[in-house]
Amino acid sequence: MIRNIVVVGLLGFSGLAIAQWGDVEYNATLKKEYIYCGSQKSLDEFGAFAQDGDEDGANKMVSDGKCRISSGMKVRVFQENDYAASFLSPSGKAFYTYKKWLKR
Repeated sequence: MIRNIVVVGLLGFSGLAIAQWGDVEYNATLKKEYIYCGSQKSLDEFGAFAQDGDEDGANKMVSDGKCRISSGMKVRVFQENDYAASFLSPSGKAFYTYKKWLKR
């Protein structure tokens, strides 16, 4: 399972470039078994671990609760930049993920 997380991270990682955030409003589904994180910094760190193939680092972020694995939840996206999106989960908490992992 953890190996899948790193592979998924490699597929979605677009770089750590600083990008301008813009307000948006749409519903989407965060694909099953894809990663989302509690902060943009954590998402960027996870992406760096995935890009480096550092499975232990990616595992630690998930086990520490900084990032989580999606069960295919429906979300409300409210901000995005070139590569990432901020969304509200069904519980009303805000998280970050890669735009490529959202299905409209």
